[in-house]
Amino acid sequence: MELFENAQVVNRVAITLVKNQVFWDWLKYIGPELRLGENEKKDLNTYLISSSEELRTIEEILAPHFRIIFEHELAEWHMDPDLGPEQRDRKTFLQWLTIHQGGVVFDLSRSPLRKH
Repeated sequence: MELFENAQVVNRVAITLVKNQVFWDWLKYIGPELRLGENEKKDLNTYLISSSEELRTIEEILAPHFRIIFEHELAEWHMDPDLGPEQRDRKTFLQWLTIHQGGVVFDLSRSPLRKH
């Protein structure tokens, strides 16, 4: 397993978000012309968030980031902030999106990690 021997553990927690039905209902409301099929529903975003030994629960890890993540998820579909949910608090975030926490993140690539 030569490739695995070169793997680096990334000091991040991977958070993948699944859009809930209320999110899809909003998209149908703001863009009835949008053709939302199964491919769009399978297109999930994953965020890498710094992890810390003191922060053990996903809620603690996500707390400082949920607003920016929520805004990003909404803006991917529509740039007008007035068309999103009126409340953009943690409760609404959790109603609109389901969080899946990944395990250890391994970088198996030999090329350097790039940020855009």
